Amino acid sequence: MKQRVGYVLVVLVLTIVVATPLSASPVRITDIQYWFAPDHIQTIISFDRAVQPSYHHRANPPRFVLEIPNCEDSRGEQAIPVNDITLQQIRVQRLNDGATQVVFDLVARVEASVQVLPQFNGQPDRVIVNLFDPARKGSPS
Repeated sequence: MKQRVGYVLVVLVLTIVVATPLSASPVRITDIQYWFAPDHIQTIISFDRAVQPSYHHRANPPRFVLEIPNCEDSRGEQAIPVNDITLQQIRVQRLNDGATQVVFDLVARVEASVQVLPQFNGQPDRVIVNLFDPARKGSPS
């Protein structure tokens, strides 16, 4: 009986040791790019593997927040200045729980859409964020 319990414990410990590095290794942000369209700003965030982000708006000041669990930015925390009529800057910050937030500091609340694209045809896993501002339509950036 003691041998059987010992065997089960050894198998359990080995399973935990083998599985832990895979689940504990954070996803990495590898690139962030943005560009302007006539009616929106599109941001593409690239990752080293698939992600399932959550997202929400915040007020005072207006922000759109994308949150990725167990993630880090390969370039460290940063702020990307945009200085546009819609978007002031994009900030990347790691939270104490290991998640990373990509924060879009807005001039005013806008409509947002988020699309998760899996790795395909040489392109990395990506998240596309579109920020639609009615004030952008027909106005120069």
